[in-house]
Amino acid sequence: MCGIFGYVGKNNNAAQINLEGLKLLEYRGYDSWGIAVKVESSKLKVQSSSSKFIVEKHVGKIGDANLNHQLITHNSSLAVGHTRWATHGGVTVQNAHPHLDCTKSIAVVHNGIVENFQELRNDLFKKGHKFLSETDTEVIPHLIEEFIKRRGFASSVRDAFNKLKGLNAIVVANAKSSEIIAAKNGSPLVVGIDKNAFIIASDLIGISDYTNIVIFLKDNQMVILGKDIKLLSLPKGNRIKENIEKINFKFEKSSKGNFEHFMIKEIYEQPRIIRNIAKNYDKDIEFLSKLVEKAKGIFFIGAGTAYNAALSGTYLFSKNAHMHVNTSVASEFNYLENFLTKKSLVIALSQSGETIDVIEPLNRAKKRGSKIVGITNAIGSSIYRMADFNILLNAGTETAVASTKAYTAKLSIILLLVFSIINKLKDGKEMLLKVSDEIERLLKKENLKKIKDISKSLNNSDT
Repeated sequence: MCGIFGYVGKNNNAAQINLEGLKLLEYRGYDSWGIAVKVESSKLKVQSSSSKFIVEKHVGKIGDANLNHQLITHNSSLAVGHTRWATHGGVTVQNAHPHLDCTKSIAVVHNGIVENFQELRNDLFKKGHKFLSETDTEVIPHLIEEFIKRRGFASSVRDAFNKLKGLNAIVVANAKSSEIIAAKNGSPLVVGIDKNAFIIASDLIGISDYTNIVIFLKDNQMVILGKDIKLLSLPKGNRIKENIEKINFKFEKSSKGNFEHFMIKEIYEQPRIIRNIAKNYDKDIEFLSKLVEKAKGIFFIGAGTAYNAALSGTYLFSKNAHMHVNTSVASEFNYLENFLTKKSLVIALSQSGETIDVIEPLNRAKKRGSKIVGITNAIGSSIYRMADFNILLNAGTETAVASTKAYTAKLSIILLLVFSIINKLKDGKEMLLKVSDEIERLLKKENLKKIKDISKSLNNSDT
């Protein structure tokens, strides 16, 4: 998972806009970050024409970062940026995105894995292209550079994207045409439309400061952003109508406040979140319990921490409701898919709503006509938009890598669901309120030393 941000518009502070947008997306990648800005100002002393990009890259988190003074004062209306979670290639400045072509007029940021990158790289190397990193991403700008010798920018991006194997989202900036083109077939992208600009990001939180008028790119779509907007279908590139939506959202911006780091802060937020679920989720829980009661076959799916929450749900259903539910790691759900029917209910758990291992089986479940329920923390996410019914965690942005508050929020919702099914919703709510009080008690100052002592003993234990 990586964070992508791009800006093209009338404002000349594209570098700073990108920096602030990437900070909102920091939770999507902590390894490194970078920004490519079109050269448009004589203030920056570079041997370059106005049809090239300059790039600033760093290893480490972007949270407290500032741009190079020369770059931040550079007047430019076109920039793309990226926060990286490394896959191909180590965590180095060279491997950080954005990546450029040989002419430095094409800049690419990417989320996904190019499965055939070695084959493409070898072919491009034979044609004289020079590579500066170990990443799969770097083949993309060079592939576009090769195509653009014989055709236009949009056609070159289309043909390059069609050659990539795997699930990918790319955002490509062209310094010569002052355009951004993006395409996807797995990882999420959303376009924000402002009266003076187009913004593209990995999810809604990245554009939340600028606009609530958006287009969610679907798989096998490509969008061209410049003086206007054009949406195309892939692989052929036929023009299609833009589905413009107005989203009413309000995102909580992550701040450590007085806490040492985000994980501690998010641990302390758990009582409030659990209490909110106990007090305000009756209507959603009761509706979901009716869906469960009507279903012929219930399937919980998730990945990582979300799968563990789903597994806990299996135990709660068995012990309290005496019901059998199927639980599967999302990546292995294909072994259960033959049991899906139009009467099946698939309940998908995902903090981000963008877990690709969950999205793929949901697509297949929808083709079988099964009903989908999304339990996520992200309004407008891919799973949110796929689901027939949604319950939001309302846990706020979870910045720490290890899930805390989103995990306990999922458990709280599943617990209320089980108690609603057995007509004891009030008991479930009272239980959650007691849990929230108990967590607050455990986190009081007088108990922290005991907690630290226990953690040290566990850390030093051989077993």
